[in-house]
Amino acid sequence: MRSLSKVEILAFVTLGLSLANCGRPNDISPADLRSAVSSSVTATNTATNTATNVSCSFNGQSVPNGGAATAFQSAVVSTGQTCAFETRICANGQLSGSYMFATCSAGGTVVKSGSTAFASPGAFTFTTPSAYTFLTVIVNGAGGGGSSAALGHCGGPAGTAGSASNFGSLTAYPGGGGTGLVGYPGAAAGSPGTAAGGDQNSTGAGASGGAGGTGGAPGMTGGNGGQAVKIFTPAQLVPGTTVSLTVGSGGPGGVTACPSSLGVTSGSNGGSGSVNISWVN
Repeated sequence: MRSLSKVEILAFVTLGLSLANCGRPNDISPADLRSAVSSSVTATNTATNTATNVSCSFNGQSVPNGGAATAFQSAVVSTGQTCAFETRICANGQLSGSYMFATCSAGGTVVKSGSTAFASPGAFTFTTPSAYTFLTVIVNGAGGGGSSAALGHCGGPAGTAGSASNFGSLTAYPGGGGTGLVGYPGAAAGSPGTAAGGDQNSTGAGASGGAGGTGGAPGMTGGNGGQAVKIFTPAQLVPGTTVSLTVGSGGPGGVTACPSSLGVTSGSNGGSGSVNISWVN
């Protein structure tokens, strides 16, 4: 009788276990906003290689993973007071910050906000509003693909890195592809992407990496993309300016060579990048 390979032994073990203040907010400084965004991003985004992509909800509206909503501290404030607001960022189902209101008003004056998102891979342009006070841009790099699972001598190809996303010079780099099999020498989750050009540049806080394949010896997860966040004032980005941007594609997962009858799956593709833009008039 031939001896079993380590991959086959792991497959049998796995099988056995499975059976068993209002008005225009001109007195809020960019430095204060950047500090608030930095704190909220740090509190909610971590450089992990999870394979999740969960959206959030704010004021009855869906906020995509990596996206943001502008929230106000109060719905109504006294005339002459400032409508305090913050940018709430969605990180895999968790929304940063604590402000609860979508609008703010006093004395009949309403502070308005707006947003748009680019979530499909490709090249686009965005024209800034003709008038705004602050404009927040969140750029998410694409995730890397997960590696395939393996059984015996089939399967196990590595995943592929995603591609970068950018808004002008604001860049979020992609996550790397997963390599090898869980518990085997040389196996590694894909490296998390970095970012550059933002007020806050977070490693691994962008789009999720793809999950590793399952069945037999499972594959490794792809790396999350990076995330860059920047708050612009009209002095930094003139109203009415058209900016070129790119949304990165998720990296393909490793494709198994095992016959489908063995139940060994390929690695999942990494999540697509995105560029999310919100502003306060």
